[in-house]
Amino acid sequence: MLATLDREVERKDAVEAGAWLVFSSQERQWKSAPALKGTAPEVASPTLRLAGPSPCHEDKLGVFACEGEVNGRPSYARADQPGYMLWWCGGKWWVGKREELGLKRGWIKAAAEDAARPDHVVKGTWLAYSSADRQWKAATSLSAIPQAARAAAPAAAPAAAP
Repeated sequence: MLATLDREVERKDAVEAGAWLVFSSQERQWKSAPALKGTAPEVASPTLRLAGPSPCHEDKLGVFACEGEVNGRPSYARADQPGYMLWWCGGKWWVGKREELGLKRGWIKAAAEDAARPDHVVKGTWLAYSSADRQWKAATSLSAIPQAARAAAPAAAPAAAP
């Protein structure tokens, strides 16, 4: 079965019944499918903390803020060092230089063909490249952890009446 969202319906309403169309190969046309429902797409966390012991390149870890998409997945820049980036390419999540953004290269990587976001990478699959040993070394405790949004500042107390 082939299904699509009705382009006349706002994306935010896609989970509601009636927003889907199904192609009828017998009638050779798209038909409304009011009983079909979907789920809202997952949204990338605005910030992630890449943390944990690593055999090398621990200086590249830290808090990363989402900057947009690269290769169809979210990309992140380190908050205090925007030249360090986190992106997806070729079935892996990569940590590397901004100049290499979108390429299959970096200091740290994790094989994760099905991980839509870095926080979906299974812990224990991250590797860090050791220049001294000229090989990738397991960073089994490394993980990407979504950071909670900062709480809103409390509202100011109303001014006292004169």
